[in-house]
Amino acid sequence: MSNALPVYEQNYSDEERKLADHLIGLETSALDKWFKGDTSGYESLWSERSFSYFDAVVTERVDDYETIKAFLKSIDGKLFDPTRIMWTRP
Repeated sequence: MSNALPVYEQNYSDEERKLADHLIGLETSALDKWFKGDTSGYESLWSERSFSYFDAVVTERVDDYETIKAFLKSIDGKLFDPTRIMWTRP
């Protein structure tokens, strides 16, 4: 297995690589909680001041934090996937 960086990362500065690692770490941490039934990882990441959420399953875009916070509370403790495997960066 090669340790070469993916093409899109080859021109990253050290600062860009550090930022990318930090952001991926935040997402990984939130996903780890998510699949253990804990929605707090995303609740703490998402902005209370400037927020929009949409995906293929949602029929309408959510544009306020209070609506998504209520949704997260409604599913807290209900999502579990002990078999989830998260990829890691080289």
